[in-house]
Amino acid sequence: MNEKNNPANESDFQQNKGSNCQRVHAAQLVEQQRGTLLSRIHRLLGDDARRVTDTDDILSTALRRIDRAIDQGSLDAQNERQFYAFVHGVIERTILEKTRKSRGLTARERIAQEIKDNVSSPVIEQRVVAAEELSRIGEMVTDPIDREIILLRGRDLSLADIAQAMNMTHAAARKRWSRIRAMVREYIKESSLDDDCQ
Repeated sequence: MNEKNNPANESDFQQNKGSNCQRVHAAQLVEQQRGTLLSRIHRLLGDDARRVTDTDDILSTALRRIDRAIDQGSLDAQNERQFYAFVHGVIERTILEKTRKSRGLTARERIAQEIKDNVSSPVIEQRVVAAEELSRIGEMVTDPIDREIILLRGRDLSLADIAQAMNMTHAAARKRWSRIRAMVREYIKESSLDDDCQ
Protein backbone atom coordinates (compact mmCIF):
# COMPACT_ATOMS: atom_id res chain seq x y z
CA MET A 1 0.00 0.00 0.00
CA ASN A 2 1.18 3.51 -0.67
CA GLU A 3 1.56 5.13 2.66
CA LYS A 4 1.86 8.88 2.83
CA ASN A 5 3.50 10.46 5.81
CA ASN A 6 1.53 13.63 5.45
CA PRO A 7 0.37 14.81 8.91
CA ALA A 8 -2.85 16.12 7.37
CA ASN A 9 -3.75 12.58 6.33
CA GLU A 10 -3.25 11.29 9.87
CA SER A 11 -6.17 13.29 11.21
CA ASP A 12 -8.55 13.11 8.22
CA PHE A 13 -10.25 10.02 9.62
CA GLN A 14 -10.81 11.48 13.06
CA GLN A 15 -11.88 14.96 11.97
CA ASN A 16 -15.53 15.26 11.10
CA LYS A 17 -16.17 11.62 12.05
CA GLY A 18 -19.08 10.29 10.02
CA SER A 19 -19.00 13.32 7.74
CA ASN A 20 -18.97 13.65 3.98
CA CYS A 21 -15.34 14.84 4.20
CA GLN A 22 -14.29 11.53 5.77
CA ARG A 23 -16.35 9.64 3.19
CA VAL A 24 -14.66 11.47 0.28
CA HIS A 25 -11.18 10.88 1.73
CA ALA A 26 -11.92 7.17 2.23
CA ALA A 27 -13.23 6.88 -1.35
CA GLN A 28 -10.04 8.52 -2.67
CA LEU A 29 -7.84 6.09 -0.72
CA VAL A 30 -9.80 3.07 -1.95
CA GLU A 31 -9.65 4.33 -5.53
CA GLN A 32 -5.85 4.75 -5.26
CA GLN A 33 -5.55 1.08 -4.29
CA ARG A 34 -8.42 -0.31 -6.40
CA GLY A 35 -6.16 -2.50 -8.57
CA THR A 36 -4.34 -3.94 -5.57
CA LEU A 37 -7.62 -4.60 -3.75
CA LEU A 38 -9.17 -6.32 -6.78
CA SER A 39 -6.07 -8.50 -7.22
CA ARG A 40 -6.15 -9.54 -3.57
CA ILE A 41 -9.89 -10.27 -3.72
CA HIS A 42 -9.39 -12.36 -6.86
CA ARG A 43 -6.58 -14.33 -5.19
CA LEU A 44 -8.65 -15.00 -2.05
CA LEU A 45 -11.92 -15.75 -3.83
CA GLY A 46 -12.16 -19.50 -4.34
CA ASP A 47 -13.91 -21.21 -7.21
CA ASP A 48 -16.80 -22.18 -4.97
CA ALA A 49 -17.48 -18.54 -4.03
CA ARG A 50 -17.18 -17.45 -7.68
CA ARG A 51 -20.40 -19.36 -8.30
CA VAL A 52 -22.34 -16.67 -6.44
CA THR A 53 -20.13 -13.58 -6.73
CA ASP A 54 -17.15 -11.96 -8.42
CA THR A 55 -14.36 -9.56 -7.45
CA ASP A 56 -16.33 -6.42 -8.35
CA ASP A 57 -19.31 -7.62 -6.30
CA ILE A 58 -17.07 -8.28 -3.28
CA LEU A 59 -15.46 -4.83 -3.57
CA SER A 60 -18.78 -3.01 -3.98
CA THR A 61 -20.27 -4.90 -1.00
CA ALA A 62 -17.20 -4.05 1.08
CA LEU A 63 -17.41 -0.39 0.01
CA ARG A 64 -21.08 -0.20 1.05
CA ARG A 65 -20.15 -1.62 4.46
CA ILE A 66 -17.27 0.84 4.81
CA ASP A 67 -19.56 3.70 3.82
CA ARG A 68 -22.09 2.55 6.42
CA ALA A 69 -19.35 2.44 9.08
CA ILE A 70 -18.34 6.01 8.19
CA ASP A 71 -21.97 7.15 8.19
CA GLN A 72 -22.50 5.62 11.65
CA GLY A 73 -19.24 7.12 12.90
CA SER A 74 -17.84 3.71 13.79
CA LEU A 75 -14.72 3.87 11.59
CA ASP A 76 -11.96 4.24 14.14
CA ALA A 77 -8.93 4.76 11.88
CA GLN A 78 -6.30 7.29 12.92
CA ASN A 79 -4.28 7.08 9.68
CA GLU A 80 -4.16 5.47 6.24
CA ARG A 81 -2.52 2.26 7.50
CA GLN A 82 -5.35 1.70 9.99
CA PHE A 83 -7.89 2.55 7.30
CA TYR A 84 -6.42 -0.03 4.91
CA ALA A 85 -6.34 -2.62 7.70
CA PHE A 86 -10.05 -1.89 8.26
CA VAL A 87 -10.73 -2.19 4.49
CA HIS A 88 -8.91 -5.53 4.26
CA GLY A 89 -10.78 -6.83 7.29
CA VAL A 90 -14.12 -5.90 5.71
CA ILE A 91 -13.06 -7.55 2.44
CA GLU A 92 -12.01 -10.76 4.21
CA ARG A 93 -15.28 -10.94 6.15
CA THR A 94 -17.23 -10.35 2.93
CA ILE A 95 -15.33 -13.15 1.15
CA LEU A 96 -15.88 -15.53 4.06
CA GLU A 97 -19.59 -14.71 4.06
CA LYS A 98 -19.90 -15.28 0.29
CA THR A 99 -17.86 -18.49 0.57
CA ARG A 100 -20.14 -19.78 3.33
CA LYS A 101 -23.21 -18.97 1.24
CA SER A 102 -21.70 -20.71 -1.77
CA ARG A 103 -20.73 -23.76 0.28
CA GLY A 104 -24.22 -23.87 1.73
CA LEU A 105 -25.68 -23.70 -1.77
CA THR A 106 -23.28 -26.39 -2.96
CA ALA A 107 -24.15 -28.59 0.00
CA ARG A 108 -27.88 -28.18 -0.64
CA GLU A 109 -27.41 -28.98 -4.33
CA ARG A 110 -25.40 -32.09 -3.50
CA ILE A 111 -27.96 -33.26 -0.97
CA ALA A 112 -30.79 -32.61 -3.43
CA GLN A 113 -28.96 -34.60 -6.08
CA GLU A 114 -28.35 -37.41 -3.61
CA ILE A 115 -32.04 -37.57 -2.73
CA LYS A 116 -32.96 -37.42 -6.40
CA ASP A 117 -30.68 -40.32 -7.23
CA ASN A 118 -31.75 -42.21 -4.10
CA VAL A 119 -28.13 -42.77 -3.31
CA SER A 120 -26.68 -42.18 0.11
CA SER A 121 -23.00 -41.32 0.13
CA PRO A 122 -21.10 -40.76 3.38
CA VAL A 123 -18.28 -39.18 1.35
CA ILE A 124 -20.49 -36.21 0.44
CA GLU A 125 -21.55 -35.74 4.04
CA GLN A 126 -17.89 -35.82 5.14
CA ARG A 127 -17.01 -33.14 2.58
CA VAL A 128 -19.85 -30.90 3.75
CA VAL A 129 -18.80 -31.33 7.38
CA ALA A 130 -15.16 -30.62 6.43
CA ALA A 131 -16.19 -27.41 4.62
CA GLU A 132 -18.25 -26.29 7.62
CA GLU A 133 -15.34 -27.05 9.97
CA LEU A 134 -12.94 -25.09 7.75
CA SER A 135 -15.33 -22.15 7.85
CA ARG A 136 -15.55 -22.31 11.67
CA ILE A 137 -11.79 -22.54 11.97
CA GLY A 138 -11.41 -19.53 9.67
CA GLU A 139 -13.69 -17.54 11.96
CA MET A 140 -11.73 -18.61 15.03
CA VAL A 141 -8.34 -17.47 13.64
CA THR A 142 -7.76 -13.76 14.21
CA ASP A 143 -4.51 -13.20 12.32
CA PRO A 144 -5.35 -12.03 8.76
CA ILE A 145 -2.31 -13.79 7.27
CA ASP A 146 -3.31 -17.07 8.93
CA ARG A 147 -6.88 -16.62 7.68
CA GLU A 148 -5.56 -16.09 4.16
CA ILE A 149 -3.44 -19.26 4.45
CA ILE A 150 -6.53 -21.19 5.56
CA LEU A 151 -8.55 -19.85 2.63
CA LEU A 152 -5.81 -20.75 0.15
CA ARG A 153 -5.23 -24.16 1.76
CA GLY A 154 -8.99 -24.76 1.56
CA ARG A 155 -8.62 -24.30 -2.19
CA ASP A 156 -6.09 -27.18 -2.16
CA LEU A 157 -3.04 -25.02 -2.80
CA SER A 158 0.29 -26.45 -1.66
CA LEU A 159 2.35 -24.64 0.96
CA ALA A 160 4.89 -23.78 -1.74
CA ASP A 161 2.16 -22.14 -3.85
CA ILE A 162 0.79 -20.34 -0.80
CA ALA A 163 4.26 -19.05 0.13
CA GLN A 164 4.74 -17.73 -3.40
CA ALA A 165 1.28 -16.13 -3.54
CA MET A 166 1.83 -14.40 -0.20
CA ASN A 167 5.44 -13.36 -0.83
CA MET A 168 6.87 -15.33 2.08
CA THR A 169 9.40 -18.10 2.37
CA HIS A 170 8.28 -21.70 2.21
CA ALA A 171 9.62 -22.20 5.73
CA ALA A 172 7.52 -19.29 7.04
CA ALA A 173 4.38 -20.67 5.38
CA ARG A 174 5.12 -24.15 6.76
CA LYS A 175 5.65 -22.75 10.27
CA ARG A 176 2.38 -20.79 10.16
CA TRP A 177 0.53 -23.85 8.81
CA SER A 178 1.97 -25.99 11.64
CA ARG A 179 0.77 -23.44 14.19
CA ILE A 180 -2.69 -23.36 12.57
CA ARG A 181 -2.84 -27.19 12.59
CA ALA A 182 -1.92 -27.26 16.28
CA MET A 183 -4.73 -24.79 16.98
CA VAL A 184 -7.13 -26.96 14.95
CA ARG A 185 -6.10 -30.09 16.85
CA GLU A 186 -6.82 -28.28 20.11
CA TYR A 187 -10.18 -27.11 18.72
CA ILE A 188 -11.10 -30.65 17.67
CA LYS A 189 -10.01 -32.01 21.03
CA GLU A 190 -12.19 -29.45 22.85
CA SER A 191 -15.11 -30.12 20.47
CA SER A 192 -14.92 -33.85 21.08
CA LEU A 193 -14.88 -33.24 24.84
CA ASP A 194 -17.95 -31.03 24.46
CA ASP A 195 -19.69 -33.78 22.44
CA ASP A 196 -18.86 -36.35 25.12
CA CYS A 197 -20.49 -34.16 27.77
CA GLN A 198 -23.79 -33.97 25.90
